[in-house]
Amino acid sequence: MRKLLLFVTITFLLTGCANVLRTPVLQGSDSIDYSKYLNDGFFITEANSVSFTYKPISSVSAYFVSGYEIAMKDGKPVMNTTYTGYEYVVTTEKYILAKKEYIIEALVKEAKDKGANGIINLQIKGGPLFDPVTMKLNDSYSGSAMAIFK
Repeated sequence: MRKLLLFVTITFLLTGCANVLRTPVLQGSDSIDYSKYLNDGFFITEANSVSFTYKPISSVSAYFVSGYEIAMKDGKPVMNTTYTGYEYVVTTEKYILAKKEYIIEALVKEAKDKGANGIINLQIKGGPLFDPVTMKLNDSYSGSAMAIFK
């Protein structure tokens, strides 16, 4: 009986006063400003069909994963093999967080390089991406669209 009473008392002391961590309600909104591209004569829409004729050029896609900025020297990444014997990229202390705007910039650049003046069916997806090297989840975005000439 004493053991049972001691067990109940210890259980109460260890669990009865514990703080319960609860996830708070989060709410937010986000937007991407296309005006700088429209002012430059570049058409962007998330719709997969438009009311004008166009010539499809190519599919374009891009991705961006948060991480530390890569150290550069003479326009090339600095590589190191000192610690592990394997070659790896040296980074700076500057952490760059993935943003949807980086995906838009990359898609527009890729489309312009192909001779397009617009993209349709723009799709951007985001979420955590597991990095097996650092064993961490990093924010990431990926996007795709069809490059067109109108």
